[in-house]
Amino acid sequence: MYRICGGMADRIVALWVALFYCSAVTILCVRASSPKVIYGFENASKNLIKNWGFEDDFDPNKGDWYPVNAKYKFVDEAHTGNRSIRVLNRTATLGAGVTQTINLKADTTYYLSMFVKIPQNPNGQMFGYFRVRLSTITVGLAVKSLKFEFQVEPVDLEFLLDSVSLIELPFDRNWKRQTDIAIRKYRKNKLTLSMYVPKKLNAFCKVKVKLRQKKRHFGFGSAMKADIFNGENTFGEKYRDFFFKYFEWAVFENDMKWKAMERWKGSPKLGRVDTSLDHLEAKNVTTRGHAVLWSVKNFNPNWAQSLTGDDLVDAVNTRIDYVVKHFKGRLIQWDGINEYLHGNFYSKMTNDPLFIDKVHKRIHSIDPDVDIVVNDYQTLRDSELMSALVDLADTLRKRNVPVHGIGLQSHMIYVPTSPEAIKKRLEIATSIGLPVTLTEVSIHSTNVSLRAWQLEVLLRMAFSNPGVRGFVLWEFSDLDEIDYEAAETALFTGADYTPNEAGAVLQKLLKRWKTSRNFVPKARYMDEQLSAYHGLYEAQIYYKKKFIKKVTFYLHPGEDLKFRIPLTDAEVEEVADGDPDTCDSVNQT
Repeated sequence: MYRICGGMADRIVALWVALFYCSAVTILCVRASSPKVIYGFENASKNLIKNWGFEDDFDPNKGDWYPVNAKYKFVDEAHTGNRSIRVLNRTATLGAGVTQTINLKADTTYYLSMFVKIPQNPNGQMFGYFRVRLSTITVGLAVKSLKFEFQVEPVDLEFLLDSVSLIELPFDRNWKRQTDIAIRKYRKNKLTLSMYVPKKLNAFCKVKVKLRQKKRHFGFGSAMKADIFNGENTFGEKYRDFFFKYFEWAVFENDMKWKAMERWKGSPKLGRVDTSLDHLEAKNVTTRGHAVLWSVKNFNPNWAQSLTGDDLVDAVNTRIDYVVKHFKGRLIQWDGINEYLHGNFYSKMTNDPLFIDKVHKRIHSIDPDVDIVVNDYQTLRDSELMSALVDLADTLRKRNVPVHGIGLQSHMIYVPTSPEAIKKRLEIATSIGLPVTLTEVSIHSTNVSLRAWQLEVLLRMAFSNPGVRGFVLWEFSDLDEIDYEAAETALFTGADYTPNEAGAVLQKLLKRWKTSRNFVPKARYMDEQLSAYHGLYEAQIYYKKKFIKKVTFYLHPGEDLKFRIPLTDAEVEEVADGDPDTCDSVNQT
């Protein structure tokens, strides 16, 4: 359910809000946004809705709109065109408004969008719940028709409606192949390795170059819990070893949050995080900070929840100063105010609708190199707030507030979401050019096959979208105690981290999306070309299995690279053995 209230009102009062749905028979999703970012209404000629802009009077004989438990009137105010309708005198919270019945095809994904505006109440705030329900009529195995029902609370809340669109999304049964094509296009570039083998090594064909990707540019990672990660016991060691084997990004589940870190005012506990960061940095793992603040009241320290006005401002500023300064230079991202669309604790208790601006600016002033991210939920699974989150980031940027990325928490709870829907939602998330990170991915299902399918959809769609920067799981094991629902989300089970069907998907794709090759020179001057994934590389050079040297380099997105491996007489002196063999007739296969 999408609730418009409190802190949300600070940002979208007097604005049109876009609601978006995708439907694939029984697969439903929802989006919300202000009109600054518009999606799903690209081609009016494909719109299945009659009188979609309410420019004509209703004609029931033509399958047009009709009122249910409400009255309506046409008004000049509009998102698109010249007018919209205002729904009023509602007698029920569910289904009170206007509706239209549309015939559908089975096994087809549809994209439904509409723009809604809720007038201000006398206190200058919006309030209430707003949701669109999709009612279907099923004949046999085929869905034949669909109705929109508006669920709006309280019953006396009026709303404006405009620009309703229902389009059929193209479906490619070879969607995996399409993601492979996009991944090759966006995640790889041409790499040329060249090297001259000094004449001291007579048998140049007995030189071997081992190319290994040490770290991806794209961040695959997971949440972790400091108490387990720091454990100097068998469980802790296995946990760390497994983490380092598969993940290159990390995020703390709770340890960096204000409530967990500073239970007593003025006594923040930083040591656990420091110890974990030492482990992570030793393995070149990138860490994102979660979170400086949390906008939902109950997730703040108990002692801070009763603060108001300048007292709360002072406490927040102290928190920002110590935590951002302490971890300066050690994090790639900070979630500034976590779940800002779901709570208004700070803006309400300080009576400051621009509180978020000040927080972002203060973080940036302390650590100008860290990316500040707006991170929220109900964005990828239901997408109720996807466009609202994108619009929040865009609005902050236009106010010259530092904002460097968008975080989609991505807890997929008992909802199988189609590849087309995920693809569309990620296109929305990345549409304004800010990098997007899937920050808290978890697939909640007792059906491990469904869990595996949904994970592959998310992984492929994220990695094939060039605007997505990282993919971070929220839990991966049924023993790590990260989530009380771990039995429904785990990818690996037991003390030996045995992969289930979903874990096997993760292993397979992470292995596929990493470059590893061996080369043997075909001539004294080696010149090898390959298509390689972006990231950090190490090339090790051997002669007759004797190590000579290693070099590192970085393949950046969008840039082909020709890297010459320097190899000198002095460097091969110790392994040169005067072998008279030539390589003219050596089979190089």
